[in-house]
Amino acid sequence: MLAKFKRKLIWNLLKLPLPDKWMLSLRYYQFSGKWMDWRHPRNFTEKIQYLKRYDRRPECVLQADKCAVKNWVAEKIGPAYVVPTYGVWEKVEDINFDTLPDRFVLKCNHDSGSAVICTDKASFDRTSAGQKLKAALQRDFSRSGGEWVYKHIPRRVFAEQYLDARDSGGLMDYKFFCFNGVPQYIYVTAGMSDHATARLTYFYPDWSPAPFLRNDFPPFESVPPKPACLDEMLRLCRVLSEGHPFVRVDLYWVNGQIYFSEMTFYPTGGYIPFLTEEMDEAAGAYLKLPQQEQ
Repeated sequence: MLAKFKRKLIWNLLKLPLPDKWMLSLRYYQFSGKWMDWRHPRNFTEKIQYLKRYDRRPECVLQADKCAVKNWVAEKIGPAYVVPTYGVWEKVEDINFDTLPDRFVLKCNHDSGSAVICTDKASFDRTSAGQKLKAALQRDFSRSGGEWVYKHIPRRVFAEQYLDARDSGGLMDYKFFCFNGVPQYIYVTAGMSDHATARLTYFYPDWSPAPFLRNDFPPFESVPPKPACLDEMLRLCRVLSEGHPFVRVDLYWVNGQIYFSEMTFYPTGGYIPFLTEEMDEAAGAYLKLPQQEQ
């Protein structure tokens, strides 16, 4: 009875225009069942909340913008690693499909999960795609999760090249967790368009298994092969993550070519559902905060 009352009270409080620190504390309690330790955060999930509140450097806004960051990435590591963009629009209604090739991907620049894939423009359901993208443009992660960078990103829809990974066994997404410019562990995902087929496994940079498991996605049944370009991926991540206490750098490897995907400062909103608190703490040990609250 008391637990139900607490949940209802927190839910009602989160409807109010609370200061960021209060809101983050309540969200963290919702997620973990315990209060944030702002003075001595220890777990990875705690430390990400700390960074949301105290690390507000303007360059993070540019780098979190999935479209605008492409020019910065091209300058840092070269344009060959950037997926070409076909067009950028403020409104879904402005998308000019006549200028797009037969295959492409539509995304919003400020959110997660809004991608719409077109493999045949003639049969593409523009109405359904438009509805999904319009809903995505309304999402404000700065309000719902305290992810402050998204408050400052002008929301756009953009179209980019479709990466055809059929010849390499399907699109593999490599996500590098980088701490102070050093990638310390990686997770690999596949089949994420369907929760039933989605798989996620953690590795260290030498491709040995890392001891992290999650409640939301099962690991691969067999270990995915180590990418031949892993050393180059690690080098690129060191360049892109330089100067950040933490950032996740996502890369694709498609038919022998590395492509930049995105940079994420708050993966899963900072609420990664590690299987145990010990795993959360072990991940957090890599994250050295730039300044502890006094």
